[in-house]
Amino acid sequence: MYYAAQAKRQSELKSTFVATMAHEFRNPLYKISSNIKNILESMPDQIGPEVKNPLQVCQEGTDRMWDLATHLLDIYKIEAGMVRIDRAVCDMVGLVERQIRELEGIIAKRGIRLNREIFGKDLSVFVSEDKINLVIKNLLQSAINNSPEKGEIALRVFPSGDLVRFEIQHEGKALSEDKLAMIFDKGELLEYKNKEAELALAISKDIVELHGGRIWAESILGKGIKFIVIFPQKTFDQESLGSTGQMAEPTE
Repeated sequence: MYYAAQAKRQSELKSTFVATMAHEFRNPLYKISSNIKNILESMPDQIGPEVKNPLQVCQEGTDRMWDLATHLLDIYKIEAGMVRIDRAVCDMVGLVERQIRELEGIIAKRGIRLNREIFGKDLSVFVSEDKINLVIKNLLQSAINNSPEKGEIALRVFPSGDLVRFEIQHEGKALSEDKLAMIFDKGELLEYKNKEAELALAISKDIVELHGGRIWAESILGKGIKFIVIFPQKTFDQESLGSTGQMAEPTE
């Protein structure tokens, strides 16, 4: 018991340290990114490519670091029970279509074919809209990043008993079973694409499980990886959550 308590304490201290560092990094990162953006937008005709290109590279790197710090903070908040979930009845198909619209420029630029298959009429879920939007965005970005040029991504939304099932499959590199089992594990991050992508998958798992759902991945030989997410439908726990649909976790 003593060693288990010590291990838990060490894990909590490590999480707190990482969250503190991530929080401290975000302020200067925001200032750097904002100043670079202001320079690029305020003097478009006065900056030549020899200056503009390095500035854009710096901004992209700063933005990636911002995303990484944000993901680390999100994981810490979820683990610490500091996340409040305000639920509402949402159309799962609408949530998916919204994220497709936001990322359609990247999809088109890479020449990726996006196939949708929607089955069933009532595909409503009782969830936090902004958090499930983040899950869908993370999974779609992962599929885009790991798809070959002019590859194909398949999206499916359909009922499965009293659940709504969302699948997204890409044609990128498949993973072995042992690595696939750890793809959402923030303690065993893989060299899947980059650290931001790995943390995004870990956060997605935490968010889905907070909603009483499940998420996993399957590796399909010659066809890449399929992510599967299932959510209870709109009747899930509405009575016990009350009229506001708010979970009983502490606020920030």
